[in-house]
Amino acid sequence: MPEWIGKTVGKVRIDQLLARGGMAEVYLGTHLALERPVAVKLLHSYIEEDPFLLERFHREAKVVASLRHPRRLSSKSRFASRARKNVIFPG
Repeated sequence: MPEWIGKTVGKVRIDQLLARGGMAEVYLGTHLALERPVAVKLLHSYIEEDPFLLERFHREAKVVASLRHPRRLSSKSRFASRARKNVIFPG
């Protein structure tokens, strides 16, 4: 079981691992204040230690946030918790 399931990051409870990639893991979560499903992308810890990869993550988040289409999810928020850098997408 991945270490994040059942934990709270910001206002989001992490519920289920959806995918694991080279830079991050993506989880299904629940935004506790909005009572709404969200996807949470949590960076692997080694990414945070590499300025080049961290900048790549920030560029990706900015590009995704700028996209507008009725069939595409927009990014809800991006923040750094004490645990990890992450991006949250509404479900």
